[in-house]
Amino acid sequence: MAAISLDDLAAGKDPSFPAFWLPFQDVTAHNHIAQWVDMIVPPPQNCQQIGQDCTTLTCCAGETCDATTHTCVSIIL
Repeated sequence: MAAISLDDLAAGKDPSFPAFWLPFQDVTAHNHIAQWVDMIVPPPQNCQQIGQDCTTLTCCAGETCDATTHTCVSIIL
């Protein structure tokens, strides 16, 4: 993944930032399919985030409750 600055782009400057791996990416795969978002949608507030206790509330989408630590963790495919 890499980010760009639209303000720098509009000003004629280099808009790029260094690329970085996301936790769920396979570092041995060729991840070269471009994807982007226009709007960031936060998860619902009635679920637990990564690292939070999941004994009473469920984890947010894309996460699962670790049976050992009882905390929400990212689902790695």
